[in-house]
Amino acid sequence: MEEPKLDRTKHSEALFQEMLETELPPAALSLLIKAETVVQKQLEAYNARDLEGWLATYKPDAEQYLLHAGLLASGHEAIRKRMLDRFNDPALHAELVNHVLLWTTSSLTMSSLRARSQAG
Repeated sequence: MEEPKLDRTKHSEALFQEMLETELPPAALSLLIKAETVVQKQLEAYNARDLEGWLATYKPDAEQYLLHAGLLASGHEAIRKRMLDRFNDPALHAELVNHVLLWTTSSLTMSSLRARSQAG
């Protein structure tokens, strides 16, 4: 399998170095890079108030949940309706303050992704 290629312009220097030093198999490393790229695209679309671009990073049958409260929306149409007011808010802005990508032998887990939004 071909080694995944890293683009230093799309990743922080620290993350880039960490990815290079990892002992993950190439397929796992490739998944981590893809996850990092998706999160960046989501953040950029969110801050640009590009609802369609933001939705494009999710599968058409994606679901939104509120922790410990259940399903909020299912599918692009329902998510679009739910997020429309937020994306029209002139104060909308999010900043990635922390994220951790974890790999286990059986799955890829993205955790501790937090965004601070001035819009609430």
